[in-house]
Amino acid sequence: MDRRHFLRAVPLGLVTSSIGCIGLTPGESTSNGAENDDTLTTSTTDGSDPTPDPDDPVQIVFVDDAERTVTIRLARSDQTILNVTETISSDYRAFDSGITSTGTYELSVTFQDGPESTGDLHIEPYDVRMGSNVIIRMRDGQIVFSMEE
Repeated sequence: MDRRHFLRAVPLGLVTSSIGCIGLTPGESTSNGAENDDTLTTSTTDGSDPTPDPDDPVQIVFVDDAERTVTIRLARSDQTILNVTETISSDYRAFDSGITSTGTYELSVTFQDGPESTGDLHIEPYDVRMGSNVIIRMRDGQIVFSMEE
């Protein structure tokens, strides 16, 4: 069973216990004006150039228990890599992020008639090699970003 099928099969509580909760770059704010002190980052120690696994790309994963219309935008510098608006039923939905190299990416998530949040993703060599997924969830009316490690 590959990792993506495992994520769909395991209850959300077990999945979230295996990933680190992360959020926006310090000083960034959500649509409700709350500041966030976290940074969406993972680290590596080997310093080698990453080679993406074509069978396990970095994905943007949306997990929720309600049907919602969401707009997800991922950009690097001035180039938009992913820009999608979709109504997602209460389940798991993965989008190919287009991330193939390390660096800082801006992730923006907007729910129709709901909150929005923008922050920086700091993608390290490990994330590219291992296909670390960015997970987006709603929790208590707030958008929560997490990243597989």
